[in-house]
Parts: sequence; C-alpha cells; structure tokens
Amino acid sequence: MSFYTQLKKSSQPQVALAEAERLIQAMSNGDTACRANLDGATGAARQMLSTINAVLDAALSPVDELRQQIHHMAHEHDKGDIDALIPVERFKGDYSVMAKGINDMVAGHIAVKKKAMACIQQFGEGNFEASLEQFPGKKAFINETIEALRTNFKAIIAEIQRLIVAATEGRLSERGEANRFVGDFAKLVSGINGMLDAILLPIAEGNRVLNLVSTGDLRETVDIDCEGDHRRMKDAINELVDNLSRFALHVATAADQVASGSQELSLSAEQLS
Repeated sequence: MSFYTQLKKSSQPQVALAEAERLIQAMSNGDTACRANLDGATGAARQMLSTINAVLDAALSPVDELRQQIHHMAHEHDKGDIDALIPVERFKGDYSVMAKGINDMVAGHIAVKKKAMACIQQFGEGNFEASLEQFPGKKAFINETIEALRTNFKAIIAEIQRLIVAATEGRLSERGEANRFVGDFAKLVSGINGMLDAILLPIAEGNRVLNLVSTGDLRETVDIDCEGDHRRMKDAINELVDNLSRFALHVATAADQVASGSQELSLSAEQLS
C-alpha cells in the first residue's frame, strides 16, 4: 500500500498536507534548512513526513554546499585573495554549471580590472598612449573614466610643455591657464605660474635698475627681498651701481680740480700779460 493510500486511511491527512504546504512555502522563500516537523504526526503521516525529510536532505544538500562555497569565496575575496574559486568538481549536473558560471563571472570582472589597472600603470610610467580595449555594456564606464584621466594628463603635460618652451625662448611673461583645469591639476598650473613670478620679479627689478644706469641715472638700486641666486644678482647689480656712483663722483671731483686749475692758469696768464 502506498503512503498516499495509507495517509488517506489515516485520521491525520490534514497534518501531513499542512506540513507539506509549509515546507513548500519555506523553500520558495529560500529556506534550504527547512524540514518537516514530526510533532503531532503519527502512523502513515509521520512516516510520510520522515520520508519527505530524507528526500529534502538529499535534494538540498548540494544547494547548502554551494551556498557555503559562495560565502567562503566572497569572504576570501574580501580579504584580498581574488584568485579564490568555487571547487566545481565537488558538484554535479546543473550545480556544477552554476558553480562554473559564478567562477567565470568573477574571473571576468577581475580580468577587466586587471586590464584597466595595466593601462593606468602605463600612465604611471609616462606612457599616455597605452591602449585599452573597449568593454561592452555598462562596463564601458571604465573606458570613459580612464579616457578622461588620459585626456587630463595629456592636457596638463601639454600646458607645462608650452610654458617650458616659452621660458626657454625667453618669454618669461607667459603664464599657464589654470582655469582650464580642476583640483590638483589647477593647483599645479597655479604653482608654476607662482614660480615664474618669483623668477621674473628679481630679473625685472634688475633690468629696471640697469636701464636707469644706461641712461646715467645712478640713484636707484635693487630693493627687493630675495634669497639664493636672486640675492647674489641683486648684490652684484647694487655693487655695480655703487662702484659707478663712486667712479662718477671721482670723475666729477677730478673735473672740478681740472677746471679750477685751468681757471688759475688763465688768471696767471692774464697777470703775466
């Protein structure tokens, strides 16, 4: 006699049916640990529920194993072991297919990250022409981010190179366009502009004083606060101005003396005449 026939003849068919309904609902909600409650069940009903538990143990054991392996894999990846995989050989049939699919999915994401990081590594080594394959679908945001980074790096390099060329050619008034950039890139350009200002100010002041000297005006000296080579240039120009001033004073004194002697000589000549 089948369990179903025995169950119909028993006085507790509703007990087994209610418990079976509860199990189905629990499994549909993801409870793989659910098992039939044998309390209150007797006879054929109890025997049937015990059989159901045995079947569930066999059927859900691979599901529970797969769940544990997924949890372990996720934990290992969180710790940094991105090579951790689910042991596919421990599963059969569709469970094996599921395990392999999870491994392949994770490996695919890691491969994309490695390719992106390899490109960024090339950026770090100065190669801003490093190629990166176009990723499909929503992964394309990685391409967009890296291309934006490439564009910003190349733009800042071009701006710095422009300033270098200008300075090399003597056009020290050239300045970087800091408003074209944002964040630390803008700070970098502003810093270069400040450096050029610091270099140009002593030179401009030295040129101003030398221009005055060339016109015979020895009243001005370089009067700015500076250090290092700028300080040595300032001292050299000021020393030149001081030496020229003393020389001019000596020449003026000698000229006065010559003029005075000439005047006395002329007076003597007049007296002799």
